[in-house]
Amino acid sequence: MGTLRLYLAVCVFLWHCWIVDYKHVVGAGPAVFCFFIMSGFLISLTLMEGYPHSASGTLRFYANRALRLFPSYLTVLFVSALTYALGIAPFRVPGINGGFHILQAIDQITVLPGVLWLNLSPGAATSSVTPLMIGWYYTVGLEMIFYALAPFFVRWKLSNLILLFICCVILHFVPYMLGLPDRQWQYDFFPSTAVFFVAGALAYRLYLAIRDTTNRFVGWILLPGILGYGALHESNAYTNDFASVVMYAAFTLLVPFLFIASQRSPIDKFLGDISYPFYIVHGLAAELVGGGIGRQTNIVAGLSLSFALSLLLILVVEHPVERLRKSIRARSTSELNKLPTSNDTVRIRGAVLTRDLGGDRASVGL
Repeated sequence: MGTLRLYLAVCVFLWHCWIVDYKHVVGAGPAVFCFFIMSGFLISLTLMEGYPHSASGTLRFYANRALRLFPSYLTVLFVSALTYALGIAPFRVPGINGGFHILQAIDQITVLPGVLWLNLSPGAATSSVTPLMIGWYYTVGLEMIFYALAPFFVRWKLSNLILLFICCVILHFVPYMLGLPDRQWQYDFFPSTAVFFVAGALAYRLYLAIRDTTNRFVGWILLPGILGYGALHESNAYTNDFASVVMYAAFTLLVPFLFIASQRSPIDKFLGDISYPFYIVHGLAAELVGGGIGRQTNIVAGLSLSFALSLLLILVVEHPVERLRKSIRARSTSELNKLPTSNDTVRIRGAVLTRDLGGDRASVGL
């Protein structure tokens, strides 16, 4: 699913830099929601097939997620602070540039505590203002909340997972029924966005049912139609019309088929590896070419520099860290294979997870 993840990351770039009409590509909001669905699927696959249901397995999962997300993010944050200090880029990093402030700096570096505070404080969902310098990384903060909770529910029985999904649907639409602002209450507020992660977890259960009988080309056949439908969809509607519900339902059903189609493709995996660093660095790249978030940006220069910086992050930061992540996964797989298989937990011993699997390695942080 790497090709799709990279496409959605590029859609976010295009929206942030104000260079396309909404009918040309999937909007930034729907792209993020689709990322959440894929994340729910891939993290469910990773936990069910790659980590034992134990305290040590959960801790290794958390460590692997942190090693996936933070090295590239902190590198871009440091470079952003440096470019501002040198007068190259116009946006400062709060707490680091313009006077050191330890609490603001910690908030920029750790991400999750600040995102949790915005969700738990009384005014959290009434303002879309984020304290993060890389503002769109707030969505990765929402993913971090999901990562923290996932080990405790993705292994539930299917009936319980469906019940959780129904509860999340209700939580998602209550703000709309109460007339609350959709951006703040259905996009920034984790209890509302959780419905997409749980939908992805249900998509993984569908994958278990079809993986041995589905032709791998089905996913590639379905993909253009769903993306085309999404590109014609008005992104500002979020999920509050029938067309939106159809799009996200179709995307949820597509994910297991697309995973079957793409899981053995090295090209697809390579494109997926680029998607996360691209998502982090595209704002800095746009600034460096004379544009920026919310401003008109040269599309060719902005995309070219974004891809170049993404590849640099992969070579300099992510490849060295990946060796450590592989050792953590190997220990988890070894522990998993020593445990008896229960009726409540589906495991595929020695399956795709022992290689650089699409689930753990490919989970994009959006």
